[in-house]
Amino acid sequence: MGSWQEDANTTYYLSRGNLPVSVRAGQVLDGAWQLEPVTGKTLNFTYLPLKQVRSLRMGD
Repeated sequence: MGSWQEDANTTYYLSRGNLPVSVRAGQVLDGAWQLEPVTGKTLNFTYLPLKQVRSLRMGD
């Protein structure tokens, strides 16, 4: 997992199994998970059908 910042936009690179996934704040993955605006080292994803939030902590 990592990130790339260009100007004011940050892209986060994650993996799902063996597949790489890139995501930016506000983007929806799989039509169900939305990455909320990022503060600090925690990515918060909202599962839209149930409006539940799951967090993913980034390493240093």
